[in-house]
Amino acid sequence: MFFFVNSGIASGLLTNVLDSATVPLLGLNTGNLVAGLPRVTLESGGLLYTESDAVYFQGTYSINEDWKLTLGARYQEETREIGNTNLYLVDTLSPGMTQAYYEGNDYSRNTLISEFGGEPLVEETFSPKISLQWFPDETTQIYTSLQRGYKSPTYNIVNFFGNPDAVEGEEATAVELGFKSEWLDGTLQLNGAIYASETKNLLTGIVSFTSGAIVRYANAGAAEAKGVELDMQWQPMPDWNPGLAITGGASYVNSEFTDYTNGEGFDDTTGLYFGPGGLEDIPLGLLGIELPISTGGVINGPRDFTGNQVPRAPKLTSSVSVNQFIDIGDFGGLEFAVDYSYKSEYFTTPQNSPYFVQDQYEIWSLRTSYFYDPWGLQLTAFVDNAKDKDYYVSILQQDFGRSVTLAPPRLYGLKVKWDFDAFLN
Repeated sequence: MFFFVNSGIASGLLTNVLDSATVPLLGLNTGNLVAGLPRVTLESGGLLYTESDAVYFQGTYSINEDWKLTLGARYQEETREIGNTNLYLVDTLSPGMTQAYYEGNDYSRNTLISEFGGEPLVEETFSPKISLQWFPDETTQIYTSLQRGYKSPTYNIVNFFGNPDAVEGEEATAVELGFKSEWLDGTLQLNGAIYASETKNLLTGIVSFTSGAIVRYANAGAAEAKGVELDMQWQPMPDWNPGLAITGGASYVNSEFTDYTNGEGFDDTTGLYFGPGGLEDIPLGLLGIELPISTGGVINGPRDFTGNQVPRAPKLTSSVSVNQFIDIGDFGGLEFAVDYSYKSEYFTTPQNSPYFVQDQYEIWSLRTSYFYDPWGLQLTAFVDNAKDKDYYVSILQQDFGRSVTLAPPRLYGLKVKWDFDAFLN
């Protein structure tokens, strides 16, 4: 049984809404049209409160020596509500304004423009699980399982132009058929599985200045994934070289949106936002500002992403590690290791834009360790990303183009691990 209470705060800033955001988004050559208009800084923030109660049970029944049945379930009640969700106009013109103002709890320069609210989100979920295991012999297990899980609904609490919008909860159902086995007198462990999942109301996200340049969540109608995976651990020469071990794995998965008609993003040609809502929702009149143009003609509605690949889901991934341990008697032990991993290309946005693709990449890493058990000492020299491969941790889509974060380049160093209990005893 579980009981959980949490509160979180989020905030964001919009600076120079007109001259650095609105005009480029409209794609207009306005010249000095907005030169005389004020430079505006808005601040939005809010609290999200979460209270959760849950009960969980799982048990395994041995039908006979060869068959086992496992049943499990989780019941959860969760309430999320928002508070102190406000929009402020920040006075940046008076003397003494610095960046430190935004980092503290001083609101003396803030003028309250709007207070937002929303009804509490109450969710009751029941997550069942059933699995069946068959042991045809002492070294083989064949199993199948069916289970369902949920992600709770929530709010996008940072907003500048309207009440926080609620995001529906996500429901995922997964089925799996697999095996676990030992071969070659136990020196080879080989496991594999095929699986499929269906997710309703899959959470997606987009970074937009209307949400304070942080991720704003939305729901896709549905998505599915089908895949197969294998992993192994092998000791190829247990008598001649017992310290040599090879581990590896590979998976292939095809995941796509089966229902996503309200897709949002930014047009590859114009850079303009498309999707539900848009610049016409910005209440510039609330700030005493009027634009002598209409935004309605340049705002695109949502697009159909049905059939697109789910982002950040490479079809093929694989990894191999080779470890060699050498016992040097009273002097301790040495271990040498080579690690390899591969990921095929994948899209980073539901839009599947060719400008937001992570190309396939391979990573090689090396490790050498020295162990001295009487002292509990381990020294490791390592080189990560040994071939200095360029790839990205993230590629985000936002109002003004791509925002990318490079993964670390070649990194080498020395790690020390010391178990003082072993040293003192």
